[in-house]
Amino acid sequence: MSKSRELKWHEEIFTGAISAVFGFVFLFNGFSYLATLLLDKNGLQGKPTKQKGIVAFASLLENGWWKYLIVVVFLFVAFLQIRTGIRKYK
Repeated sequence: MSKSRELKWHEEIFTGAISAVFGFVFLFNGFSYLATLLLDKNGLQGKPTKQKGIVAFASLLENGWWKYLIVVVFLFVAFLQIRTGIRKYK
């Protein structure tokens, strides 16, 4: 069993920033835009992959009312991680 280590202050701030970016991408339908980039006139460009499936699933989530719940959760987690990183730095 591996032991998990505590994140350093700069790692906390970085992961908080990444969470905030995901929240804003959901808010402004970024995954739907990525899904349109993966499609051409004939359908999917290239072979199907896990990453393309995740983008397509996130694109479907952006079209529902729960999109705002997901955005709030991502931004709340980002706030907590950035605040923890700043407290560790001081």
